Amino acid sequence: MTDHTQNTADGSKSAVDAVVSCEMWEKAAEMCAEDVAFFYMENGAPKLCLIMNDTFHYASADAEVVEWPDLFNVYALWKQHDIAGLIGWVAERRGCEPLPGACS
Repeated sequence: MTDHTQNTADGSKSAVDAVVSCEMWEKAAEMCAEDVAFFYMENGAPKLCLIMNDTFHYASADAEVVEWPDLFNVYALWKQHDIAGLIGWVAERRGCEPLPGACS
């Protein structure tokens, strides 16, 4: 049986938020290769972030974490609507509008 726990920063064990399938990794890697997302580690767990620089605020470095259970929906929006789909998803989550021209 696979151990779905991981060591946290303090050395204790915690359950992984979600079991991440190979298909999820492939979709996330594709988004990173196309420069719309990046990975970072938080307490030993990989997180996927959408790049939202200069989208909601001028001259800003900004990103939105995508929880693994949301990945398939976010990926589908990106494939159907390109960056505008991702911006729309983030705008809905944040309850705010992007800057004028951000989707073009």
